[in-house]
Amino acid sequence: NEDYKAAAHYFKVAMKFVDQATDLMMQKASALMGIGDYYGVISDTGKILKQHPQNLEAFRLRGMAYFWLNEHELAIKHFREGLKLDPEHKGCKEGHKRVKKLEKKKAKGDQAFDEQKYEDAVKYYQEAIELEPDHYNFALPTKKLIVQAYSKDGKHDKAIELAEEIVEENEKDFEALWALGD
Repeated sequence: NEDYKAAAHYFKVAMKFVDQATDLMMQKASALMGIGDYYGVISDTGKILKQHPQNLEAFRLRGMAYFWLNEHELAIKHFREGLKLDPEHKGCKEGHKRVKKLEKKKAKGDQAFDEQKYEDAVKYYQEAIELEPDHYNFALPTKKLIVQAYSKDGKHDKAIELAEEIVEENEKDFEALWALGD
């Protein structure tokens, strides 16, 4: 993690000395991805795509940044843009598949919830979280949906337990505190 921070800093310094440094900006964006600075990745890949609108790696990196920010529609858009240019691009194909798989599980959970099949909703939401256990920006709102499903299903002890876990993970999360109050 410290190596990525140092790399991002040195790329930024180096880029001050050149006008158009797409290769350096790509390396910087990769380093920013490594430290979880997804907004920085989006900014740098946006600049790259303005100069080089067919840069497949920029589409892939930008798609992954949006993925980790839980902006899945934008992630899919960028992966598809890359796939329009090269339908066999491995990184864009993998990223697109990853997002679609996650969204499909969540959609099944949403449908079950809407049909008042709360046990099924919980199962699908948990399966979605298990697909990407490190995807905090997806897991947090999905756990809140699980809390709601438990509560609607009359499993208040489980709802409270999970809501307390969410609050413990993120004490400033107003929605989790609200769910705990419900």
